Amino acid sequence: MTKGHRRRPVLCPALLFMFSSLGWNSAEAQDALFCVDLGQANPSSTCFSRPCDGVYSSFDEMFAAAAALPDVDDGSGPQRPSVEFCLAERDDPAALVATEGFFIDNRGGTYGEPLLFNMERLYFCPAADSSPSTPVLEIATDGSVSFNNLQIDQRQGGPCGDEPRPGIHVWGGGHVGFDTVHVAGYEGYGIQTSSLDGTPELGIGFSIIQGGRGPAVDVSGNLGIGRSLIAGNFLDASAAPGAIVNTDGSSNFIDLDSVIFFGNVVESHPALPTALLQGASNVFRSQFIGNALGYEVPAVRSGFIEIPELTGDPPAPLSDYGIRQCLFARNRHVADTASLGPLADSTGLGENSLRESGCSVLPDGIETWNRPWPFGEGELSSGSLLEINAGVIENADALALVAKSFFADNQATGGAVVEGQLWGTNLSLQILQNTFGENARTPVSIGDTLGADAALTLARNLWVNQPEGAPALDAGPGLASLTVTMNRASNSTDWLSGSVSATAATVGPNPPIEDLVLMDPSVLRAMNSCDQHRAVCPNRRDTECEDILLVDHSVFCASDVAAALVPDLSAMDFGSASWPWSTPFFAATPEDTASLPGATGWSCGDERATYDQVAQGPSPLGDNDGYPDLVDCDNNDPDVFPALPEHDGYSTEYCVETEGRCYVCPNGPNPPPIADDDDSADDDDSADDDGPPGADDDDATAEPTPQPTASSPSCANHVAGCGFNWNPALALLVAIPLRRKRHPPDPG
Repeated sequence: MTKGHRRRPVLCPALLFMFSSLGWNSAEAQDALFCVDLGQANPSSTCFSRPCDGVYSSFDEMFAAAAALPDVDDGSGPQRPSVEFCLAERDDPAALVATEGFFIDNRGGTYGEPLLFNMERLYFCPAADSSPSTPVLEIATDGSVSFNNLQIDQRQGGPCGDEPRPGIHVWGGGHVGFDTVHVAGYEGYGIQTSSLDGTPELGIGFSIIQGGRGPAVDVSGNLGIGRSLIAGNFLDASAAPGAIVNTDGSSNFIDLDSVIFFGNVVESHPALPTALLQGASNVFRSQFIGNALGYEVPAVRSGFIEIPELTGDPPAPLSDYGIRQCLFARNRHVADTASLGPLADSTGLGENSLRESGCSVLPDGIETWNRPWPFGEGELSSGSLLEINAGVIENADALALVAKSFFADNQATGGAVVEGQLWGTNLSLQILQNTFGENARTPVSIGDTLGADAALTLARNLWVNQPEGAPALDAGPGLASLTVTMNRASNSTDWLSGSVSATAATVGPNPPIEDLVLMDPSVLRAMNSCDQHRAVCPNRRDTECEDILLVDHSVFCASDVAAALVPDLSAMDFGSASWPWSTPFFAATPEDTASLPGATGWSCGDERATYDQVAQGPSPLGDNDGYPDLVDCDNNDPDVFPALPEHDGYSTEYCVETEGRCYVCPNGPNPPPIADDDDSADDDDSADDDGPPGADDDDATAEPTPQPTASSPSCANHVAGCGFNWNPALALLVAIPLRRKRHPPDPG
């Protein structure tokens, strides 16, 4: 591994530190429970039916009481007590408004460690005399602080008046969690962390951040967001370049699980990058729908994540990486973003619906918001949807995975669905088992500047309704490793442009799908969440979805326009397109779905990155021959590597397996007849000359054993090292140029 780079912390699931490192919640016993009644008439002395240890008329009085608590000692030494602050229960259902201007300094556990705020039916609003740059809530901590039921609503006509301020600022280090938080109508930022006196880690769950100007979440440390909605926010790039959800990217990571981005607007900046989501990101089970992006502004700008030392074969932690089980739909690159603005009413969901289980953050029975594109028609501009860029976080020996996701009806005048910038050292971009609908752009594009040992893998993707003959991959020469296999398209297409080349390559087969049959989207949308989930994850057992919802509240579904891109398994047979490489990479699935391409194939939960070689304690795992374990049937032996035969069983009716070269004919071996073309004088043509290899024809001369032929049409003019019909004599001769240039030639 390259020295000097911080390893990726394990933050999956996204809110791991929020829900486990804090170590407690409001249902557990604390050392003290203090309540505030804000001077209301006939206050109770309970909080969620629990007796308060003290009831105070103001926050200042309550804070002072907590600061005066003595330390506690459980046998490990004195420490600050755990404290919960709560709004005293009352009969009046109307929400209260607090306009005190809050700075909570809990460094050293001044008020408690850990500390929990539970303020249901209370709006925090800016103090009338505060400056425009002063946040409504400022938190300094070096320990653990959690906020439940926090509301800051500064939209016009709302409880906080018409002069919005920034929302929440956190600094000082430690861990801060926000659970069931609603921040709306902010000006400047919704939630921000800074590295003043330490860098805090932030967790957000079951929350809505909407209708504000500036970043919704802008952090300088690690960030986890789970089951939340980021909607209707406007990023004015001239005032605050960055992203709607942004991290500085130098050494920090974003983990998202079940997050929806809807109706946000991101302006482009003439010199600095902007995006909807920016940072080294792991994005799982999330949806990006109906967002307006400026010129060359991606929905996601992410980096390559450094591969840690692994154990096991295959290495299980490789499943923690990348963009998986996601949906990108109805996003547009627009020419004029300046005329747009925040959407005050951008969710269409009730305040409690985030706690209901269903597809992503949508409750059972709500397929989408049933809302059209929210910004009206306008001129389109150019830009890629996903940008995987080595500059986001400067890692070597790193990978980026885009797997089992839908991309549908994303409009632009140019760009790619996935753009890779692989100018670092030993970077691997992997695009596995995705469904591309009509996106008015090339699915994959690779930048011209490539670093040493750059690798690209495309496998089992499905392209529906693509332009006739349009290549799916736009790239040039210089890749060290290229794998493009078993990608399917509803029309005939070439999956490569003519200039693509690589030192070690496995290209093909990539057979088209004839008579693709898709489900009726209205039928799919009428299903409950678990039936929708099983339509895209056919391997799930009947009760498995219900079990997932009990824990995660979310399951992967083909929501929005992706509902029209789900193959009808009852009307199609994919069995004839089985995986032709003798590797166990794709986990076993039910017989009728084992070969299903696109986002509905593979086994949900088994997505992982492929690898050629990664660190494994004192010795590496893998053979470093340039071929990943996706197609390399012996990834510990550099002398065993895959090769595509001339007759592969797809491009021709015949198939010849390459002994020792990992290829398995889809319907068993079926060698082509051997043409004799014997024009010698003793051939009386009284019998068939086309006998099996080595057999005599009707003349007196024995037929020679046929020798292997050159590359197949599917590889011609594309890459070196693919499409050879192998025999043992030829194998050694061709193996040497296929190996990476840095390796010495084989002995002998």
